[in-house]
Amino acid sequence: MRVIGLPGGTRSFTSVSELAVKYVAQLADGGFEGTGGGKPAWLFEGTATNGVDRGLGFARSGANNGWIRCTCTGWSALYQSVPVTPGTTYTFGSWINASANLPADQGRFGVHLGAQDLASQTFGASTGYVHHEVTVKVPAGVHELTVYAGFNAPALDTWIQPDDFTVS
Repeated sequence: MRVIGLPGGTRSFTSVSELAVKYVAQLADGGFEGTGGGKPAWLFEGTATNGVDRGLGFARSGANNGWIRCTCTGWSALYQSVPVTPGTTYTFGSWINASANLPADQGRFGVHLGAQDLASQTFGASTGYVHHEVTVKVPAGVHELTVYAGFNAPALDTWIQPDDFTVS
């Protein structure tokens, strides 16, 4: 447990008189605003290059956004495992900007369990950030799902810029 706040009183300490603990499913660094220093929140699969645009003016909100770009072929995606509660229904969302070279239905945002896609939404080129959202009910006995955003590259200079991932 971590308590964050300014110390009170004349000594350097923080006190807590009442504390409630609640389990809430959360994405780590959904807006790519983390400065790093620890294990990265977002992982990557595929052959494209990827990273975080920091302060370049491409973000939907905040200063940063994720990106994937290549002139290759095949699937590439940013993904993150999210702790969940079995039997609970969650809505996952993300805003994604996609280059003009991304063919219709070759981008994909979704949630999977292992190799099984539980919910996904396809997309193609856009002229700005577009919101994508999927809802899933967590199967019994499952405590972790993976949220992802990626695309099948068409051997042309193609990119996506995901930002502002959410879970509720």
